[in-house]
Amino acid sequence: MRGSVPKSVRSKARNLGLCTLVLGAGALLNQSARALPLAFDFPDAQSVSSATADSPKPSEENLLPSNNAPILAPLSSESNSVTMPLNRYRNLSEAVLLREVGLEPSAQVDVMVEKAMAWVTQSMSAAQRIEFAQSCEQHFSTVVKSMQLNLPALACVPWAMERLNQVVAGRRKPDQTRPSGGGRVRTESELRQSLRGVGFLDAFWRIDPQTPQELTAEAAHVQKLGSDCQYRGTFAALIARAEAFFPDPAALAAVERVYPAAFTCLEPDDDGFERTHLRAGLFRLMNGDAVKARQSLLLSAHAENPEEEFRSLFWLGVIEENASLRSGGGGANEHWDLLRKRYPLTLHSVIAGHRQGQDPLSNAVSSKEAIISRRVGVAWSEYNLAAFFFELLIARKEATHLSAFARYTSRIVDAPNPESLLFLSKCYDTAQAYKIAIGTLTRYFKETQSQGVTLDTLNLFFPRAYTDQILNSTGVVDPVIVLSLIRQESAFDKFAGSGADARGLMQLLPSTAAKWLPNAKQELFDPSANVRVGVKYMETLFKRYDGNVEHVLAAYNAGMRNLDKWRQRFPKTNTLMFMDLIPFKETRTYVAIILRNAYWYGRLMAMQRDLVADTLVKKSTQARWRSETVQNLLSIAWELDGSTGKSRMSLSQLYALPANLNLPQPN
Repeated sequence: MRGSVPKSVRSKARNLGLCTLVLGAGALLNQSARALPLAFDFPDAQSVSSATADSPKPSEENLLPSNNAPILAPLSSESNSVTMPLNRYRNLSEAVLLREVGLEPSAQVDVMVEKAMAWVTQSMSAAQRIEFAQSCEQHFSTVVKSMQLNLPALACVPWAMERLNQVVAGRRKPDQTRPSGGGRVRTESELRQSLRGVGFLDAFWRIDPQTPQELTAEAAHVQKLGSDCQYRGTFAALIARAEAFFPDPAALAAVERVYPAAFTCLEPDDDGFERTHLRAGLFRLMNGDAVKARQSLLLSAHAENPEEEFRSLFWLGVIEENASLRSGGGGANEHWDLLRKRYPLTLHSVIAGHRQGQDPLSNAVSSKEAIISRRVGVAWSEYNLAAFFFELLIARKEATHLSAFARYTSRIVDAPNPESLLFLSKCYDTAQAYKIAIGTLTRYFKETQSQGVTLDTLNLFFPRAYTDQILNSTGVVDPVIVLSLIRQESAFDKFAGSGADARGLMQLLPSTAAKWLPNAKQELFDPSANVRVGVKYMETLFKRYDGNVEHVLAAYNAGMRNLDKWRQRFPKTNTLMFMDLIPFKETRTYVAIILRNAYWYGRLMAMQRDLVADTLVKKSTQARWRSETVQNLLSIAWELDGSTGKSRMSLSQLYALPANLNLPQPN
């Protein structure tokens, strides 16, 4: 048996689990956005035909399709390069696109596009929408037959996208399990009566010790249940509740008292399985017992749908490295090799790669070209209609329409293969709908199992926007950290908002911004004001936390009060352990993603070498408040001799374990 994952688990096919890349698909596709000004050049712009002022205005009756007018025709197999490498794709002109479907630029086309967008933006009245839908219904009732695309059909394209999508109604909604209610459980009898068969989340809300003494008492009650697996949700819930009291010895004692039952009963597909074993493993490791920690982390890595497997693999690799060094050995690190294969873009993978003398960029980037498909098949579908109309709006430089159509498409169109996912990502990026583009690329990376990671797709995945505002506002604060934070907070949507009323690019609360911005509620949607105030707020955090960027980011996300508690509870000298022990999953993911963003922005901008990139990199390296972790990683990458360099050896300080660590015997 190999030292990491049992053969039965290793043989199970897995998709590339870029967990920390995920921004929450639902949030990504439903985030409200408004039109952003476009700033891109069109190679075919000179060939775009526009209607003259004296072009005849079409009559209303000519705009309405007749009952017998054919609409859609199968796409020609000779149409312009429907499949090609991403780096060879160029935006087509309006004339070329319209000729592809048998039309020519004209005033009538302009009218049809406006009618189509009126459907998208729901700017029609209810009566008009009914009439419009009925008109389109007449022409698309026999959609399977070969038809010709005519002018009225152009107005019906968005309507047809909805009609052709046969899976919208059946799409699975996110599981939003909520606690079923009930009072807090205090006594052993209450626990036995009310928590049998209850899941992790419900039990978590019912078990709520307020003091270490109450935690100890409730752990004793749970321990008396033995290994009755009908209470496995309760076992996981009590271990989760114990975190609030760490590092009180009572908390560790409670975990060790209940964990054997969780070890026996929890199944890989149970809620709380991964969390229970991962957190137990980290607690044990921090407490100096790597033997027991390894057992827990191995189980965590076997979760049915893991969300933090990269953390389990990283710390298993740390244990393996320490055991090998103590025995005087060396060589391969199986867990870190697996980490770099499955999660090549994560911060943990970057650190492991550089520690092993492997370049994370070379590890992540595929040798294959990223391929896009402008169309799929030779018949119209909701994807082909969306892709055609996207290209048409891009050719027409319709900034406002592009933004609205991007949101519309993200809600109703399901790309049929990875190549079409990548094409939509490119369209979303051109529309400056970066939140949707990043979410679509995340899915693309998963479906291609890392083969889709190229320099071109990485540059799409790490867009640069509002760099002028960032450079103008950052002096002592690293501008690349600010860029990375904006990517995570709002994905460059200047009108982004949250349920907590956070606003704008850096998602600031009006109450926080009021110190620097008198009319904060309105002005926070202005990019320059938002970034300026956001950087001022970051400066106060840097001063409070002695320039520790990991702590600043945690406070930015979870608040200073929570961070102050965590600083008292967890080891501040072990950077990675502190980050991974943060109790809020959102916050520990948030910190790791922003540092990861900063690393990859640094790598990519160093290769691009344009004026903005050079300025950002220069100011980043000279900033007073920056991430020493990221700068150390980048210096290794830029030196190109990290396999033997002193800086590579210093990486182990990021995850240094206790000197008296109880280690397993190396394989």
